[in-house]
Amino acid sequence: MPAVKFNTRELVDQEETGHLELEFGGVEVYAKNIGLVYFRKDVSGQRRIEYQLKAVYSMEEFEAKFKEKLKIEN
Repeated sequence: MPAVKFNTRELVDQEETGHLELEFGGVEVYAKNIGLVYFRKDVSGQRRIEYQLKAVYSMEEFEAKFKEKLKIEN
């Protein structure tokens, strides 16, 4: 499936009691006609937040699987 991969860098700047800058690296992968399918952020030397899309559902499949009827408003 065609996709594009972005290596990301996020800078958090805090100036409450002193000055602290934290930089986090990560990766985002976007697949054509789907959107974000993979996300990773390295939040410290040993800690990582990571998500991956496992399934895509039609609205009917989603409502049946999770037993929830969604109301879409325009």
